[in-house]
Amino acid sequence: MRRVPRSAILSIADFTIADRVSIAAGGGVAGVPGERPGGAIHFRVGTYPLMRRLPTARDGLMLGLETRWYWLNASGSPYTGGLIMLAVGYERF
Repeated sequence: MRRVPRSAILSIADFTIADRVSIAAGGGVAGVPGERPGGAIHFRVGTYPLMRRLPTARDGLMLGLETRWYWLNASGSPYTGGLIMLAVGYERF
């Protein structure tokens, strides 16, 4: 049975363009408990279809597509895998 990553620590840089489009990328480490950690990269693109401007911030509904890829060496066998996720949420920035 192949063991999949259960935890990751990532650093992500996020850029918002014209209050409507968000692009993010980053990387870090991921791992399976009891095994050596491996690498991970993360990408995200999103949009804010509903946006509100406040005096000190902005907030809105975020719709995005995220992907995360892993390179591990769990139990002595290499493992490369990925996740593709649809993200829906509220963000304030």
